[in-house]
Amino acid sequence: MSTISTALTDRQRAAWLILPKNIQSSAQLLGQGGEGVVFATSDKVYKVYDQLEDKDYWRIKRSLGRAHSIRCIYPIESFEPVGTGYYVMVYPYEVSTPATDITTAEWQDILAELWVSGLIAFDVKPSNFVRTDNGVKLIDYNLYFHTDNHFLNMCVRAFIYDKYRERDDEYLRKLARSAINQFDLPELVGVQEFVNGVYLRAIHLSSKKGIQQLEEAPVLGEKLCVPFETLDNLELRFFEELRKGHYLTGVAVRGLSLGDRGYLTPRKIMLGYHDITRFREPVSLVIKTCAQDYASIYANVCHIVRQLSSPHQFDEYILAIDTRTDDFLRQFTQEASWDKLLEEANKLIAHSIIDKYIILPESEVAAVNERWFGVASTCTHSQHRAPVTAQLYLFDQAKGKYILQMDSDVLVGRDDLMHDYLEDMVRELEEHPSVVSVGFNIYQEEGVQFKPYFGYEDGGFVPEVRMGLFDKERMLAMRPFYNQVLDGGWEYTWFRTMHLKQKELGMSSIRGGDRRTFYIHPQNYRKSVSDVWLTILDRVEQGFIPDCQYGAFDCMGSYYDWCLPRREEPYVFVCTVRNVAYDRFLRMFASLLAQCDECWGMVLIDDASDNGLSLFIEYVTKPFRDRITLIRNRVRGGGLYNHHKAIHYFVEKNDTVIITLDGDDALLGDKVLSMIANRYEEHFADVVIGRIYQNYRLQPHYRYPANYVNPRATGGNVWQHIRSFRKYLFDSLDARDLKRVPDNGNLNKRVTKSKWLENSADFAFMVPIVEMSRKPNQLEQFTYYYDRDTEVYTEEVRWSKERNIAYILNRPAKSPCDVHIGRRTFIPNINKVEIDITYVCNLGCEACNRSCPQAPTMEQLTLLDIKRFVNESIELSKQWELINILGGEPTLHPELREIISCIINEYIRPYSPQTQIQIVSNGYTEYSRTLLQELQDTYPELWVDRSSFKTSKKVEYFSPFNDAPIDDPQFADAQYHKGCWVTSFCGIGLNRYGYYACSVCGGIDRVLNQERCAIGSLKEVSEDKLRAQLNRFCRLCGNFKDYDHNRGLFIPRVEKAPLSDNKISPSWKKIYDSYKRRKKQK
Repeated sequence: MSTISTALTDRQRAAWLILPKNIQSSAQLLGQGGEGVVFATSDKVYKVYDQLEDKDYWRIKRSLGRAHSIRCIYPIESFEPVGTGYYVMVYPYEVSTPATDITTAEWQDILAELWVSGLIAFDVKPSNFVRTDNGVKLIDYNLYFHTDNHFLNMCVRAFIYDKYRERDDEYLRKLARSAINQFDLPELVGVQEFVNGVYLRAIHLSSKKGIQQLEEAPVLGEKLCVPFETLDNLELRFFEELRKGHYLTGVAVRGLSLGDRGYLTPRKIMLGYHDITRFREPVSLVIKTCAQDYASIYANVCHIVRQLSSPHQFDEYILAIDTRTDDFLRQFTQEASWDKLLEEANKLIAHSIIDKYIILPESEVAAVNERWFGVASTCTHSQHRAPVTAQLYLFDQAKGKYILQMDSDVLVGRDDLMHDYLEDMVRELEEHPSVVSVGFNIYQEEGVQFKPYFGYEDGGFVPEVRMGLFDKERMLAMRPFYNQVLDGGWEYTWFRTMHLKQKELGMSSIRGGDRRTFYIHPQNYRKSVSDVWLTILDRVEQGFIPDCQYGAFDCMGSYYDWCLPRREEPYVFVCTVRNVAYDRFLRMFASLLAQCDECWGMVLIDDASDNGLSLFIEYVTKPFRDRITLIRNRVRGGGLYNHHKAIHYFVEKNDTVIITLDGDDALLGDKVLSMIANRYEEHFADVVIGRIYQNYRLQPHYRYPANYVNPRATGGNVWQHIRSFRKYLFDSLDARDLKRVPDNGNLNKRVTKSKWLENSADFAFMVPIVEMSRKPNQLEQFTYYYDRDTEVYTEEVRWSKERNIAYILNRPAKSPCDVHIGRRTFIPNINKVEIDITYVCNLGCEACNRSCPQAPTMEQLTLLDIKRFVNESIELSKQWELINILGGEPTLHPELREIISCIINEYIRPYSPQTQIQIVSNGYTEYSRTLLQELQDTYPELWVDRSSFKTSKKVEYFSPFNDAPIDDPQFADAQYHKGCWVTSFCGIGLNRYGYYACSVCGGIDRVLNQERCAIGSLKEVSEDKLRAQLNRFCRLCGNFKDYDHNRGLFIPRVEKAPLSDNKISPSWKKIYDSYKRRKKQK
């Protein structure tokens, strides 16, 4: 018998006999506990369980299957039953001492490892740990599977042993028992921060795959190593390095670790760059602007300088400012500001983006005009308000031999940053002494890499004022140019008169070039909403150009066409960020990259950060661009606006699952997407909500169980992260669900002044989405680390949030019946009416949806017809919400004053004072504008839609009305009875024939050589009759087709494709030919 067995108790000896025979003689007793006896050889530990029930054995065995990679748990070599009632666990032995000095960081690391493995060790106390050369090890393997409640209690218990390590065992046991599910005890001050540290370590541990991908991401070109703490603002650093001859092209993060603030902090940043040099001849870059550009000028100049400063720097960077402060040519905003423009210009200088700005001094105007035109006039602009003298002054002031001048709104694309576009253009000037300017290249036709320069004969082209390179010496030698002052300004713009001089002298301005560097010019109608055209700028900058842009100077296609690339993955994360710390963003991004399920894409929007985050994100995410669509906003949109932008425009498929993720938070664990996907794919959910760990509130039981039955009562906790839903649910929301609509004001004000429900975006879309869902679901454990920024969450923000939540919860509830997949069905709005009082028009716009120029007529409603409308409305007690007076041009109706008087004095004032009345006019003539003002002065309740005033018959935002969907095979199965937004938003129509589902229907009916389809009186109007009209007329309406990509919903003017030409499809050609024959016969 071994000598060891003689010194053992009966229990110990029984356990010793269970050991394998070949090690009994060498086994040493280590100790015993409530569950078993522990022996060790020189290299193994043998734990003999003699008090373990079979069910607990299987629980522990399954738990240990998750513990194979935990540093604080020894790898278990075997754990098997032996004999009757015994179970032997074997794991490696190493020399150890009692772990009486476990540090706070070690406690947090141990707990984080257990969280990552999904395990709970209830009895966490120092006596159940040992300290080895390889760290602190857990030696109590009575492990359980994870629940959030058990894990939090385990963390609190560890906190007690850490905080009160000097107290006696009795006190610690009592406090530990008292703290079970009572986390607000005064003795637990500091536990929130302790547990935060645990979860932050868990995020770091579970993000290893993402961290590795970030660490291994390459950076091309030369490399500049920068300590992370010295990086500061990367965008400003870009322009600083530019001045040093370094063009930054990428960023790589190295030495990532958990930082002091709980972020994923790099030790250093590798900046990739290539060298740039001055061009071989002096070249000035001059960017032209005016006061109405102030809101975007900083972003515009940064874009231009960044895009053009490779492979060469310019000798000087200049901003040339027009002196006009209001009443601009092609005005797109009423909010021009000279002072704010100068403020932005000074900021551009302070940030080393430009060298200076030029403003024409009033004292030099006459001298400049004398030099350029031989006329010492103080006139500065053309008769049409185009800048003249100020732009010529810039050529005087720029020092370069060559001057590359451009409008500040140009969009510059680069397929190859090393393409020497200046060399291409200057070579043409050097080889052709008669050439005075070279137009910048455009996005040439598909397949055309280089278009030979052309335009050398007969004066060539008008100099490319939007963006072109000028030979200063040759230009000055051509002076003086012909010009004269007429009433209101110069007869010619400077570039038109220069073209005349080119012809006179045999000089020329040419165009052509290499497609690797190009520009696009945005139309002014696009610029009325800054974010729309600046998003197009961002797409150009990132190289995402739609095919419709081939061969065009001006920006082609709709905003939707430019929203590229659109994500098609089954799961798409939508993330918006603004001014998040770089390493805080990295924490989020690594937690996403680490997901085991890789079937995801991402739409990532930086909301005009001013800390350089935008460029940092662009560079850091570049290696993952195959699954990420990055949008760098140049103007702030806000969280809800950006979610709408991302989901509506940048996600392709209706059934894609959208998952929202804030850039300052993080996913908890690498299986979050797997858990979400399981609910959609195995449980057929259409909404899945997660559970959040909040870094400012610690509670034992989860406080936010979702209530799907009546979420509008209290919010139903459906707002919480992680939020996910099928895209079609979001697309089924109305604008009214996402915006606060003013309670009063005219229709135009209620549309334009509606505000996105910020600070409560989660409630705004999640409450109605859950109401519309059929199978909502909630995950059962924490999946999201919510890192509230207490500096941002001010009292003002809290008040705004509560106010908006109350507004949201008081809105009408939705149901699954409100879900729309595909084109919506629009119900004709019989509470609004548009009255076409005449089809006579003084403008004749292309693609007029009343066919005024295509099928002219003198027919109109009479005052008697209006009286009949008023009387019938009174007889039927009809209180209209809106009466809209249109045409044609309504101011050409000889009885307009009487018509307005009749409606207001005989109907609105006595019977329906809440009815709004509006006139929609083109405002083209002084007569029209004067008459409208007179009517407004007479009738305060009358509104005039001045947003519809026009200066040309070419209205770029018009839909191609005469492109009939019936002529397009793609609309062979269209459901025309569904109509479009016009019938539900604008209301029914009325013309001399009667009532229609919309006024466009009436305009179509009047030109058809068929039996009229009008409804003769108001009392006969019914939804069935109106829908029959839609089914008949929508097949001919280009609006139906143009709005189809938005499911028939309204498309703002700023988002529409420019009307390049009014396509007249075969059906319309036949209709108009027939109409003209009938008119001729009459």
